[in-house]
Order: sequence, then C-alpha cells, then structure tokens
Amino acid sequence: MAEQGPKLNRWVWGELGDVLKDMAPDFPDVFRSYFAIDAEPGESCSNASTDRDGWMSRGSSAGLAGSTEVARYEPAPRWTLERKILRAAHYLATNWEFQIIYNLNRTLYGLEATREEVENQLEDHSNLVGVQKLALGKKTSHFLDLVGQLRFQQRWAQTPRIPATSVLGHMLIVAILSYVCAKHIKACPHRICNDFFGGLFHDLPEVLTRDIVSPIKKSVEGLDDIIKEIEKRQMEEKILPLLPAAWHRDIRYYVEDEFANKIVVDGVPKVLKEEIGEQYNRDDFCPMDGSLIKACDELAAYMEAYLSTEHGIRSRHLEDGIRTIERNYRNKVILGIDFGQVLRDIRSRSH
Repeated sequence: MAEQGPKLNRWVWGELGDVLKDMAPDFPDVFRSYFAIDAEPGESCSNASTDRDGWMSRGSSAGLAGSTEVARYEPAPRWTLERKILRAAHYLATNWEFQIIYNLNRTLYGLEATREEVENQLEDHSNLVGVQKLALGKKTSHFLDLVGQLRFQQRWAQTPRIPATSVLGHMLIVAILSYVCAKHIKACPHRICNDFFGGLFHDLPEVLTRDIVSPIKKSVEGLDDIIKEIEKRQMEEKILPLLPAAWHRDIRYYVEDEFANKIVVDGVPKVLKEEIGEQYNRDDFCPMDGSLIKACDELAAYMEAYLSTEHGIRSRHLEDGIRTIERNYRNKVILGIDFGQVLRDIRSRSH
C-alpha cells in the first residue's frame, strides 16, 4: 500500500475532483495537500489557511504558501498530528472490534498474531493522551463501549433495507453532510466544527433510549417532549459522568436543542428563531446551525430510503418517507442551499 498509495490517491482525485471543487473554494487544495496528490501542470497548489480547532477550543494554524509553479504537493508538516490522530483512531476502533471477535474465537489460527499487531500499533501511538486514557479501561473506555453499541442499533428497524445502516453510521453521514454544507456557506472555523460535532452527536442519547421512529413520536401529542426530557436526564446521569468535566458544556451544547440555531453570548447559549446571519458568523459567538443539521439529518434519511428502493427493496414506510421528505423540502432553501434541488440531483444521478 505504501508503494501504490499515491496511485490510488490520484485515481480517487480523478473520480472526485470535480465534485470536491463544488463544495468550497479551498476544498480541493486541502484535499490534495493532505493526500500529497500531484497537481496538474499550471494548476495552483496554494493551501488556504485553515483553522484547526477541535471541540470548542480556539486557535489556528497557518496554511502553507504555494504558487502556480509548484508541480507537486509534498506531505505537509501541518498534517503530521492529524495523520497520527487518524491512525490512532483507526487502530482504537480496530481494537474495539477485535475484542469482540477475540473473546469468542481465542483458538482461531492467526488470531494471536493479529492481536499482537494491533497492540503494537496502539503502543506506537501511546504518546497521545486519548490513547492513554482508553488504555486504562476506565471512564473514557466505558464511554467508547457505550457509544459503540450504536453500531449494532439498526436504522429503520421495522423496515428491511439494502444497504442496512446503523445509527452510528447515520450519525457520521449527518456530520459529514453538515461539514460540507458549513464549508459551502463559508462558515467561520468554529461554526464548521460545531456543525460537524452537532451532526456527529445528534443521536447520541439514543444509545440509552434506543431509536424511536418519527411516526410514533408524532402520533401522541407531547410524546416527543417527554422523550427529550428522558434523554436529557439519562445524559446527565449515565453519559456525562464518563467524560472529563471540561467536555460537559460542549456535549450539552451539541445534544440539547440539537436542531436549533444557537450562539453563545457572555458564556450563555442563546437559541435564535432565525438563521444565523453574517453578524454572528464569528468564532467568539460559537455559532451552530441546528436547522442545517436537521436538513442534513433528513437528507441522510432520504438517501437511506431512496437507495434501498433503487436496489429493489420497497415498502410502504420507505416510500412514505421519501414522499414526505420531498414534499417538505420541495422549495426549501436553508442558508442559501436549495435542498429541494439536492433531492432532485440525487434522483437524476441515480438513473
């Protein structure tokens, strides 16, 4: 893979390059910088300065200057830590999955060699605090175990679909869509982070309450509010105690009123009735586009249902869901993004 990786990256760029160019002006340059992909002759290799905030922290790292004369991206020093964190996350997830297999198949040939390889990789990343905390097998590890259960929690549980999707996978798709949309509207760095993490954690309470389908929530007046109250109490009692106290405020910001447009004024979260305007598009307001995350949540649900029908697996629930989302978003524009057109594009590109 070390030898063929650059070729594979160039092939991926050839397939996705035009799509990435539509996402945000700096997206192609950042993508190619990270993967060190050759630039086309005469094409700019400039890297936009990008804020690398994590969680709710503030700070930035300067971009790497370039020019139209540069013919190749070199692996940028700015990506060193990101690459290491990504590799560590890969092996932590691999180890979590492996433990399930290992405990049931200890006598399987080659399993000990795989275990040793995974453990050696984790040791290579042991200078990262997150790896150290998870290695202790205490609170942070218990949080990972709890969230990992969402991998086994199926979306649309009462309706057969192909491909089947988990709640955990759905959360990641919503996070990616929210990130792309935030980049597209030129959101400030802190707003991009909040929209991504808001999408990533929007269904976190479901690890305790399980996935209650929308028709049931809407069928009984007041049921949705009751579920929200239960989720809030369960978060305080069972999830937040597993996390460092310094993270509690951030997690609450992401999961409470997750579909509301919010800013922070004088340290206090404030819900806005309208979309977040340019006056609040600054890191010091800690903006989060709940309405955008909601649209991305329903866009993800639409893709789940529509792809299944394209694979020939249909049901009344799937077709009702598709029609409802198409009706609700037919002429809906959020922060300049025409979600009705997005749905139409999904249909047109599948044929």
